[in-house]
Amino acid sequence: MTRLMKSICLTLVFLMVLLSCKKEEVEYVPLKILEFSVSPDSVKTGGFVEIHFEFERGSEPGMTSGWKKDDGEYLYKNPYNFQPNFWKAPENPGYYNLSVRLTSGDVDTTAAKTVYVYE
Repeated sequence: MTRLMKSICLTLVFLMVLLSCKKEEVEYVPLKILEFSVSPDSVKTGGFVEIHFEFERGSEPGMTSGWKKDDGEYLYKNPYNFQPNFWKAPENPGYYNLSVRLTSGDVDTTAAKTVYVYE
């Protein structure tokens, strides 16, 4: 067998092995909110509500978050954490909505809770 034929045979064997290998598929994991809760769900004016929030990041890159409230103030234990730990109720009684919105790629998910503030 000539040197050229050996090279061609080795190249063909290499290509057959390469093509027979399965490409490992990456499982797509969606971004999702696992839990969003407030405790208590009613509070005196100026009182505090604890916020519990868990999410699964998912496989999409570039997640962003946004926290909204009708009134009151979000409070953070850690200023570098994007998630508030408490909400301070305003001085006016009523129903107030607290919400979080997460986006990543084409995924957009929101969770909301209503807190009743009384005098």
